[in-house]
Amino acid sequence: MKRALQLGVLAALASFAAEAEAGTRIALVVGANRGAPGDELLRYAETDAARITDILTSIGGFEREDVVSLVAPTAARFTAALDDIDRRAAAHGDGALVFVYYSGHADAEALHLGDTRLPLTELRDRVVSSPAGARVLVLDACRSGVLTRVKGGVHGAAFPVNVVRTLEARGVAIIASSAAGEDAQESDELGASFFTHFFASAMRGAGDHDEDGIVTLQESFAYASHRTLAATNVTIAGPQHPTYKIDLEGRDDLALTDVRAARAGIGVLEFVERGRYLVQERDRDVTVAEVALERGRRAIAVAAGPYRVTRRGDDHLMQGDFDVPARASRTVSSDDMSRLAFARVVRKGGTDVTSATSAFVTGGVRGSILGGGSAWLATFGGRYDTAVLSFELRMSAGAADTTNARVSIGSSELGVGGAVLRALDVGPLTFSAGLELAGICLLQRFDDATTPRRTSFGLAAGPLLMAELPVGRLFFRLETAVPAYVLRAGASPDDASATATFTFRAGLGVGTVF
Repeated sequence: MKRALQLGVLAALASFAAEAEAGTRIALVVGANRGAPGDELLRYAETDAARITDILTSIGGFEREDVVSLVAPTAARFTAALDDIDRRAAAHGDGALVFVYYSGHADAEALHLGDTRLPLTELRDRVVSSPAGARVLVLDACRSGVLTRVKGGVHGAAFPVNVVRTLEARGVAIIASSAAGEDAQESDELGASFFTHFFASAMRGAGDHDEDGIVTLQESFAYASHRTLAATNVTIAGPQHPTYKIDLEGRDDLALTDVRAARAGIGVLEFVERGRYLVQERDRDVTVAEVALERGRRAIAVAAGPYRVTRRGDDHLMQGDFDVPARASRTVSSDDMSRLAFARVVRKGGTDVTSATSAFVTGGVRGSILGGGSAWLATFGGRYDTAVLSFELRMSAGAADTTNARVSIGSSELGVGGAVLRALDVGPLTFSAGLELAGICLLQRFDDATTPRRTSFGLAAGPLLMAELPVGRLFFRLETAVPAYVLRAGASPDDASATATFTFRAGLGVGTVF
């Protein structure tokens, strides 16, 4: 099997080499985080452009010397680069493909390039009039849909693609990340704009609808459009509708990438089980691709190396580490993944679950208060986890016996309260820190007949720290607190004086999620 895979990869490389001879591919890739004065500084436009460049040169059949990459150019530098790729395309005429990608600020009239502007109509006309046989313009910018004036798109039936003659398709295609009047949105969770994240994922192989190893322009748009709309439906800015206008002639769609034709240093992750997968570089926690698999199989091309793959279910996450070898395939299987605890799922996001509920019991010891000695303490409670904070309701009961130089004291304690915590997941452990507040009833009995029983009501409040280890639906916890007890200290019912006593509490416990 391994030998057959190696032969298959070599055959694909030979096929893609033949394709390169059949037509030259030239690209201009531009990213600009800074727009016009007053525009909010973008975080991911330039890294999005770098990601597209990497895909084009690794599995897109573009030679590195034929890809012009610009970071935060002026409008003059942008148009000079367009002149350059037109000169290159003119040398190959109808046999050339020109691919232009831009990520950055724009309005309904122009790209915002620092203090300069490039009219959208000028950019469109320059791409349309290029001497290349096929021209593709991809804009990931606000209101870029003004160039298409078409809302959304429908994913058509699959059709065969001739990988060796990709330039059978001739004409112009314009793809925009948003409709006219809409904002193009970025995601801190993805570390990218929504559209480019899904468009890049599609080109890596997630959009390979017919599972032939070739990702076409229309497959890429269909996948990116569907996933972008679904992901932005719940954002504050609202749904974002990618748009397109495609006027390609010929019997074939335009092939953008060949997942099987990976160059040196590229491997393949293969998905065979239904689900939504997020692929991240394990060492840098950088998101590489997202795969939504409803049927069949899906393969994506990535740089060889270690990856963390997360499968998102409706109410859980599965996560596993996978090492991808160069020029070989690594299958992602749930057998090699572990299920994340429900509260961790909520904090990590990415599922339909927005909260988690659990119950717990702990046993431990509390320091002395009002001279009553150290007490054994049991706590029963429930916990409600959200993405940001965790809330606990607690009921505690304890008892202590001590003897001083004068009298023996027996104490019983009841407490009802709650806590607010902030949790942080670090490796297999979850650490939480917060504040607790409880109402306390303390009953003390004395063996001295002259000293009556004393019932004290008050409050206990202070910082709370804990560490938890989840094991399936169970979790084990170690907690410690430094509460201040404010209780009536007088011996007679008429003495309402109160005292504040600082003490400690520590305990071990177990809980379960629902």
